Amino acid sequence: MKTFILYLFLLISFVSSFSAPVWAHPNDVPDPGFVFTSDFGPRNVTPWHPAIDYGAGAGVAAPLLEDGTVTGLSRPNVGSIIILTIQGVHTFRYLHMFNDTVLPIFSGSFILAQVSGGNLAIVSRTPGFLDRANYIISPTAGQTVTINSDLLGIPGPTVPTVLRNAAGAGNAISTNQLNTVNHPAVGAAGTSGGYPAHLHVDLGFNVSENPLYHIADRNSAYVVKMLDTGNTARLGDYFVGPNDSNSMFIKLNVDSKVGGDLESVRIYVDSVDAGHLVREFTYGGTTPAHDPLNADTTGPDLSNGATNGVQPISYGLENFVYNDWNTTPPLAVRPSQLAEGKHDWIFVLRDIRGHIPFTGGIDPMFKFTIDKTPPSTSIGVKKTL
Repeated sequence: MKTFILYLFLLISFVSSFSAPVWAHPNDVPDPGFVFTSDFGPRNVTPWHPAIDYGAGAGVAAPLLEDGTVTGLSRPNVGSIIILTIQGVHTFRYLHMFNDTVLPIFSGSFILAQVSGGNLAIVSRTPGFLDRANYIISPTAGQTVTINSDLLGIPGPTVPTVLRNAAGAGNAISTNQLNTVNHPAVGAAGTSGGYPAHLHVDLGFNVSENPLYHIADRNSAYVVKMLDTGNTARLGDYFVGPNDSNSMFIKLNVDSKVGGDLESVRIYVDSVDAGHLVREFTYGGTTPAHDPLNADTTGPDLSNGATNGVQPISYGLENFVYNDWNTTPPLAVRPSQLAEGKHDWIFVLRDIRGHIPFTGGIDPMFKFTIDKTPPSTSIGVKKTL
């Protein structure tokens, strides 16, 4: 009996080792430099994450990404997520700063308090002084901040204390016009909302656009491998038989942790064109609309590892699963229609800037072999009297 085996010459890992130029848009903002802890797109914690999370510890200064106007600073109640919105060339929102306690909240070199008009404010404290502020950020300009002296660490009787400016020459006054020179940080990364300390950055409420599309690019270096139905990496020679469902099962495991900026995965046979496209998955990170293709975890495209769709595993690690190779793609690339012999898988992955995230800028190619020989079965008949 002939066994169907699918030949696949698989270089499991493709890691970019070349020195790529720093790609930039004309209006790119500087990279904050923190490690990524959650990327844009599908994930397990919430169905869809339209943001980037940075691994900044509690109290660590969150840099102002871009000059702009403070259009919002909110915390509906104790325990809610603190959200700061700044409108410049882009709209950037900073979430989860400070913690969940009552005001005023002290964290690192910052205080979350209220200005005299009642709105929230973020105070950048002046080093070496208990009652001075480098600047005060608030949606309302021209306001002061008053905090009891004991909370500021000032000895003596507790009295309401109006914060002074950095020179001590007058009261510190809030501003809603920020620039990266005079206001280098917007507050302290934190745990508000009840999450582990980090800094969440997105491009606005209900906006599903990848912030990395506008933040200075990091070089990407992805690693890919194919898995079978048992989650074993396909290694060595591998035959595809049109009647062997396991051999036609496609699961591409993508590790995009270096760069954290995966945007699309396209799987081709033999040639990169529409007639040879087997399946595509995109996150839609270049537009404000929520428009992922075959990768939307808020709908039917969430895979359990065996069903069609994307299976988020952890930061920068997903499986892309497809079971319908022999029924849905163009006829020419279905296993039952491919000529017997060797063929190429071509995996076309792109980061948010459209770059090829592999060594030398080359898309990975894997060999497989089509074998249409049907299985043979020997049947023995025993004559009985």
